[in-house]
Amino acid sequence: KPAGLPSTFSTNQPGKNERVLIVPNLRMTDKLGSSGKQEYLDTLTQLVQIVKDTQHAPAILLHDKDEDRKLLPELFEKTGELPVLEHPNPLVLKAILGQARLVIASRFHALASSLSQAVPSFALGWSHKYELLLNDFNCPEMLLSLSAEQDELKKAITGVLAETTQAELRSRLGVAAASQKAAVEEMWNTVRTQIAFSNQKKSD
Repeated sequence: KPAGLPSTFSTNQPGKNERVLIVPNLRMTDKLGSSGKQEYLDTLTQLVQIVKDTQHAPAILLHDKDEDRKLLPELFEKTGELPVLEHPNPLVLKAILGQARLVIASRFHALASSLSQAVPSFALGWSHKYELLLNDFNCPEMLLSLSAEQDELKKAITGVLAETTQAELRSRLGVAAASQKAAVEEMWNTVRTQIAFSNQKKSD
């Protein structure tokens, strides 16, 4: 496993960890304004409590540790202290995300990283790009809204944490991730072919 991976996460047993990772994003407060910031923090607080009620262990993962850490004092006033995971190496962060049972992400790159590893992941963001990414991975239902009622959030979280849903969703994400990887490889093959053809023409 990558150097620096916390000992509580094992890369030998993907999907077996009971931890639910929440990835906040300070930019949410910029995009939503002062009232939106409070709504965002309230939603995160509800999500933390819902996860605790399911007997899973919520933790904060800082994908941008310098910015997103600024949200924690206000969040922890509402939720109490939570474990905070961070690391300067993005490969370590990816490995941690890959071992979660569930990810709730407001950072786009964290969302992409977890989905690409077939980890069930909810998006909580302000931009349409989050919705488009979920569509690419064939899981549009994983988009959360700040305006969602607590019962709606609870139904979404508890549903995805259920064993049968986990198995089906991980299988679906695995197929989508393989398709995305193949599409990227095909794109680069096309680029390499075009470069080689261009170089050949120059040498003729």
